[in-house]
Amino acid sequence: MRLSSKFLLNTLIIIICSNFFYINGLLNYKILFILGNIFLIQKLQIKWLILILIFLILELLIISMSSLYVMDRLFVLFTTVLIATGYFGWISLLISRRAYDIPIIGYILIIFFGFILRSSFVAIDPLILVLITSLFLHEKTFHNKGRLSELIMFLVGLLYSIFSGWRSAVLGFMVGLSYRIFIKSNFFLKVCLLSITGIGLSYITFFALDLLQLLRDTGSAGDPSSGRFAIISSSITTIYEAILSFDIRAYIGHGIGSFGEEFSKSMFVVVDILGVEINSLYEAEGETRLHAHNFILQTSYELGLIGLFLHLLLIFKMYNSLNEYRVFIYIGIVSGLLSGVFYFYSEYFIVLFSIYLYKKSTKLVGINE
Repeated sequence: MRLSSKFLLNTLIIIICSNFFYINGLLNYKILFILGNIFLIQKLQIKWLILILIFLILELLIISMSSLYVMDRLFVLFTTVLIATGYFGWISLLISRRAYDIPIIGYILIIFFGFILRSSFVAIDPLILVLITSLFLHEKTFHNKGRLSELIMFLVGLLYSIFSGWRSAVLGFMVGLSYRIFIKSNFFLKVCLLSITGIGLSYITFFALDLLQLLRDTGSAGDPSSGRFAIISSSITTIYEAILSFDIRAYIGHGIGSFGEEFSKSMFVVVDILGVEINSLYEAEGETRLHAHNFILQTSYELGLIGLFLHLLLIFKMYNSLNEYRVFIYIGIVSGLLSGVFYFYSEYFIVLFSIYLYKKSTKLVGINE
């Protein structure tokens, strides 16, 4: 009975951590982030409280200096900070009580029911779930029985992402799967894999060129980016102009939530790709929580070039420390160029950062693959 209760509780924690964004709408995010912060405050060191306070003060100054809607932006700022710290609290709870150490059947059931019951309230984040599963696979302090290989883990995540229609996750898992196959292969297999990859890329290139030719001939060039071309083009132009004009906000940022304030209107651009004009329209009217679908652009606009440098520096530090989780940094970077999974306050990044802090505190960093 005790094992059953522990299994159910740990499974519930995993579901919350891998479904946090959607459970927000089901359980009310206030309850979740309050509980998460209660878990966190019990072990939070004073230096982290000081850093959070300094960050909030700086953000308050930047927002008051750059925003026309200060009260709305303050609400977004404090909501973002509370949700991020609350989620960090849940992940800290998961790691401290080793909730990830459940039988493999638990992960299979989470994936199965997440797919069967998928909706606006129940939609497992495959990137986060596979990252949590990797804790079970990599931690040497627990039993080794019933382990799934990493290749199977990435393959399951890839299939789940395909069926869920999450394109950036599909691309990320393809990178993770290719990376794992490559590093575990001998020299001959690596040459074969590189050759197959080259042939595959050539085929995709020719297919894309044929598709573009067809679009040009028929005059039916749609927007394969779902409006991302418009978002990226508009944000790059704005950031570039701020840098050229030596606007101080280009270096210190416009503050958390500023991207939604600046770009919360419909955007339209015409993109020329190999002679094909693609009309990219993003209907963003009133979307105050709009994000750039690109962690570099989002960080550059909200935190400025200084914030981007610090963010990339932290990623580099994690890269050097988390050898066995390095593939997830590759996945985060690739997926984060097309979605919001690698912002410093995004759930996926918080999980990686939590693992980094855990490894650092337990002096288990640097285990070679």
